Amino acid sequence: MPTHHDETLPQRYEREQQAYLKLCGSMTAEQVADIQLQLHNSLAREQALQQRLTAADERADLLEGLLLLWMSPVQRTMAGRCRLVERTDAALKQAEGQHNQCDGCQAGIPVVNGAHRMGKADGYPDTMRCTAKLYKP
Repeated sequence: MPTHHDETLPQRYEREQQAYLKLCGSMTAEQVADIQLQLHNSLAREQALQQRLTAADERADLLEGLLLLWMSPVQRTMAGRCRLVERTDAALKQAEGQHNQCDGCQAGIPVVNGAHRMGKADGYPDTMRCTAKLYKP
């Protein structure tokens, strides 16, 4: 297997372009359509995962800030403590509308027999089990 460590970027593009053309030339239109559908499903899943990651990252930042406030040696009034408790309680509650965290459901991929079908109905059997029932409504 060649390593291609010494090739330049234009050489790499040329090599990959030739491999792509060779692959596409050997595929039927149905196979190309199936791959396009799989790509679409993968991109939708990636977008759903990215949204979840961003939301989790923002929540972690919020909780970290609140933790630093709790640990600071500043003397607080009773009203200040109550506000901090309220902010902490709100941050610890699960966000509304995120009960179903199944990646396939969030990506909008239909469920067939308990699984999200990632390709064409008559194509390759690429499925992902739906985990929606694991989350409380």
